[in-house]
Amino acid sequence: MPYTMKNLRLIKSFSPNGFQTASATIDFLNHLYNSNENSIIPYIMRKLYHFKNRIESLKINLKERLPIFRLMLLGVLLVLLIPARMFSQTVAYVNVNTIGGLANGTSWTNAYTDLTSACCVDQIWVAAGTYKPGSGSPVRTSTFTIPSGIKIYGGFNGTESNLSERNWRTNVTILSGDIGTVGTYTDNVYHVVSFSGVSSVTTLDGFTVTKGYADQSSDPN
Repeated sequence: MPYTMKNLRLIKSFSPNGFQTASATIDFLNHLYNSNENSIIPYIMRKLYHFKNRIESLKINLKERLPIFRLMLLGVLLVLLIPARMFSQTVAYVNVNTIGGLANGTSWTNAYTDLTSACCVDQIWVAAGTYKPGSGSPVRTSTFTIPSGIKIYGGFNGTESNLSERNWRTNVTILSGDIGTVGTYTDNVYHVVSFSGVSSVTTLDGFTVTKGYADQSSDPN
């Protein structure tokens, strides 16, 4: 039975007779394709024709899916480029009893010894002990100012790797305003802890807050 040649494209010829060469080539291909179907040449031509159609179909499918591939690639790049902080909570460690280490708050080994040094993180974990506001030079107006959006947890023994491992009843963590003569209240800070304009995320959990002495007649002390 005869066959129909489809999707033929004429390629510009550089020979002197131009169109005649192109037409002759097409006629010759048609002749081969329409020859006796039991011969080897028409068989090869049919296979080449079907192969060409499959390639064209694949190209169309790839072209249609190209926007999806681009979005997938963009997603992979975003995952690689976005800082880890976007996917996990950053923690600063504080332990008044730490000896040695780098004192940069990156681990219990390198914990800050002063609570006021910890900042710019999502959470602050504080080991058992007594902490006083003022960073070594406290005055009565010194206070622990809690930044908005920060979660501060006490009750650690200094070895935990998960928040759920702490025991604030056993590992008593004290925020004390007793900055002067021990046992004398009149020289204590006015306010041990202060909050101002904080969000609902802000947390202070697992502490004993004690020995503030707001004895002034004027607000807020």
